[in-house]
This record gives sequence, structure tokens and C-alpha cells, in this order.
Amino acid sequence: MNPFKPLGTYGAPSRIKEIAYAAEADLVLDLVKDVRRANVSQPTLDAAKALETAARAVKAEIDALEPLEEKHAKALAERDALALDWERTFAALKSSAKTAESEGASGLFERLFKTEAKPDPRPKPPAPPSGSTP
Repeated sequence: MNPFKPLGTYGAPSRIKEIAYAAEADLVLDLVKDVRRANVSQPTLDAAKALETAARAVKAEIDALEPLEEKHAKALAERDALALDWERTFAALKSSAKTAESEGASGLFERLFKTEAKPDPRPKPPAPPSGSTP
């Protein structure tokens, strides 16, 4: 059942809440306009007013996110630009350590780049009983 059907081609409330926030807020503002034009009770008009306030608040918060998203994208681009130089420099250091090791600096590469494997925190599954087949 769609309670908005008499007001126009609005989807059911369950469908409206599934769309993107900005589109939902725009749709809700259109719905509020149609509710105000319709012959409805005062409590319905009051609910429409509260809904309009909420939709406008959502739109304002979405608008406030745009500059933050731009800053985030810029920061990621700067990080990625630095990472490329870092990867090249690190690869060159590893190569130089291997070269130095081949020229007599034994154990240099292992001392610089040896990593300890962390133990697996997941519990091991129990072993199947002996003599059983899957």
C-alpha cells in the first residue's frame, strides 16, 4: 500500500528511503509541496512541515560535505604522489643493499630488511578423528 499515491507518482515510503540521501531529500521536498496543495488535516500539514525541516537539514549537511570531499581527494592525490617516489627510492635502496652484499657486505640485506612473521591469531580448526573419511 502506498499512502502517497493520491499525491502523485511517489513511491511507497519503503522505496523512498532506499534512494540516495540527496535524491531522497529532493523527492521529500516535492512531496511536501504536493501535501500542502492537497486537502489534508492539520496534523498531516504539521508532519509535512517537520519533514521539510528534516529534508532541508539533510541537504545542508550534504552541501557541507562537498568541500571536505574535495580536500580528501586532494590529500589522497598528494599522498599517492609521495608514495610513488617512496616506492622507487625504497626499491633502489634494496637493490643497492643486494649489490653491496654481493660485493662483500655479507648479511647487510637481511639486517636491513628482515621481517618477523606475525603469528596467525585465528584458532586452528580441530583435527579430524583418525580413521574417518570425509
